[in-house]
Amino acid sequence: GQRIADRLESHAARHRRQAKLTPCSRGGFVIQSAAHPDLRDTMITIKTNHGDIKVELFDEKAPITCENFRQYVADGFFDGTIFHRVIPNFMIQGGGMDADMSQKQTRAPIKNEADNGESNRRGTLAMARTMDVNSATAQFFINLRDNDFLDHGTRDFGYAVFARVTRGMDVIEHGHVPRFDKVRA
Repeated sequence: GQRIADRLESHAARHRRQAKLTPCSRGGFVIQSAAHPDLRDTMITIKTNHGDIKVELFDEKAPITCENFRQYVADGFFDGTIFHRVIPNFMIQGGGMDADMSQKQTRAPIKNEADNGESNRRGTLAMARTMDVNSATAQFFINLRDNDFLDHGTRDFGYAVFARVTRGMDVIEHGHVPRFDKVRA
């Protein structure tokens, strides 16, 4: 309880003090530091070199995925990662590669919650995965358009939608690949 909250606040404060710009040779989005003082927060801000992206987590629809995402934020995992896969008018994917395109070591995969009733609509965040239905770890994507074919049962189990962009779609859609500067609640 309180001991964990104190430890997370200390961790968040340390990351806020250590934040600094990380260059990316590809000119992409890079997360520099991630701070998440409260693992119960439903609002996350992804700070990039092109502006902020604010997202709202769907805790009731995707509790495992939201907890997983929050923990990566609290751990500072996204610091220095980029949106490494950008497909115009489809999606932008990040959360697992650093600025040098090296894949980061993740925790164990989580259960796929794509059967939660949420749809891969423009502005939603979903977990990236391999062909293994339950292989999602840290990588996620933001849908740039309605991608209903990625929904549960459309062609396979689907991709778990766990959040939506509440502000900052213009940051993603302006034609540049942004760097993550910070992710915080």
